[in-house]
Amino acid sequence: MKSDPASSSSSPTGPLGRLRDRIIGLLHRHSSQGMLSRKYPLLTELWQFFDILAVLLALVLVAEWSHGYFGLKHALVGAITSLVMLLVYAWTDLYYRVRTRSVLMDAQYLMRAWGLVFLILLTTGYLLQFHPHFPTGFAIAWFFTGYLFQLALHVLVRAVLNELRKHGLNIRRALLVGTGEPLQRFCRLLESNPWLGIQVVGYVSDPAWERTPVPSAGQGEGSKLMAVGAGGESPLLEGVALFQQEECMPELLGRPDDLEEIIQEHEIGEIYITFPVSHSEPAERIIRRAINLPVNVNWVPDTSVVEALSRRTESIEDQPLVCLTDSPFRGGRRTLKRLEDIILATLALGLLWPLMLGIAIAVKVTSPGPIIFRQQRHGLHGRTISVWKFRTMRVQPEGEAKRQASPDDERITPIGRFLRRWSLDELPQIINVLQGRMSMVGPRPHPLWLDEYFGAEIDAYMQRHRVKPGITGWAQVHGLRGETDTVEKMERRLQYDLYYINHWSPWLDFKILFLTVFAVFRGTNAY
Repeated sequence: MKSDPASSSSSPTGPLGRLRDRIIGLLHRHSSQGMLSRKYPLLTELWQFFDILAVLLALVLVAEWSHGYFGLKHALVGAITSLVMLLVYAWTDLYYRVRTRSVLMDAQYLMRAWGLVFLILLTTGYLLQFHPHFPTGFAIAWFFTGYLFQLALHVLVRAVLNELRKHGLNIRRALLVGTGEPLQRFCRLLESNPWLGIQVVGYVSDPAWERTPVPSAGQGEGSKLMAVGAGGESPLLEGVALFQQEECMPELLGRPDDLEEIIQEHEIGEIYITFPVSHSEPAERIIRRAINLPVNVNWVPDTSVVEALSRRTESIEDQPLVCLTDSPFRGGRRTLKRLEDIILATLALGLLWPLMLGIAIAVKVTSPGPIIFRQQRHGLHGRTISVWKFRTMRVQPEGEAKRQASPDDERITPIGRFLRRWSLDELPQIINVLQGRMSMVGPRPHPLWLDEYFGAEIDAYMQRHRVKPGITGWAQVHGLRGETDTVEKMERRLQYDLYYINHWSPWLDFKILFLTVFAVFRGTNAY
């Protein structure tokens, strides 16, 4: 049977395949002599040169489209742009440690750098009175075309580098130094992201580090912090021997005293130092020793005790800061979230008011008491707010012990059971959203006494109140509704709440609202 010509030309035995193999073979021969690593500064300058060419090409195309020609004034703008790009891209470290950036992060870095270049160009053009020659449409078209051309180039370069790394080229040989779960976690991270081109050659440890006592997170308080998205807890683990039970099993190359010999023998280019938080003294000693070695030294902090929290980084002058409990809704994000709530709540109220009126009448005529049940809950920043629901229970006598609703709860009225089954008792909270007390999507509000109890039992529990409570949430669409009669159930719910807070986006909100419809029809734990 004859093969498809199109497929044979790109196969390993076709012309393109043979050409690729020749190029990779040539690079392999030079790579063995360290050519790629020695020429990295030249490769970076070449990359910057092609970025400038991409912007100039965009300038030519936009000039032809806007003015019908490419003249002297365009050439002058191109020359100024090239100079500004050289300075700004170097100042913003656009090409520094690109290896560890994702495509999305690289796109963000590029947008910041190119945006700064364009801002300088606009300011310069205004001062030199160039702006009458370049209308607003020209500037906008050039800005976006230039950015897209550069982004396409960056994606292409990354694809080429990834292909080279599949064949053992452009690889950084890395040595891990440390012990315990942080070392294992980072090793797994590197192995699960081969696009980084970081090869773990082995690790260095010391038996004394294994004998250092490592307490569980929250020891002495009866609680542990959870790894969001991991499906369970992540107390610190000790002992290099744990590598024997993991998929990531690098070779033990020696002890700290052997660092210099190991680096030379194995041609190490990167050292990654990571210890549990309880090992501060050995970590400090090894860092002081490693920084005197002629390789890149990286410190990987142990984040296992704060995995459930935010880890946004900032700096005050030269002092780095890690914001552990920062709210995701700041600046424009807060405005966007509020605008989303107002629009969605207004639409929901406009569509559902006849249903809400019918429910109000049904509640009133089927049992004595108020239509709306108002309960004090914790809102944003832990402030006390009044949350509204349609009353689903008989009016309780004063002084009766507080308890959560449970299956077959005798306090629930017949109409109340129907409302709870279909989550219709929550509809008055749409008004709470318009009042600004709640959000359409967010962690569900719990009774004050329940917050007090679980706040004392679970670390980071009160971090739920970094955002407004919601009518529905990430936990609820995963079936975590109803009674939370154990610490384990609430810990599981908290995992999802904190995941939502730390990964918020409008798209996640819309996804939750969409999934809420199916969660209501499933009726899991609804009573």
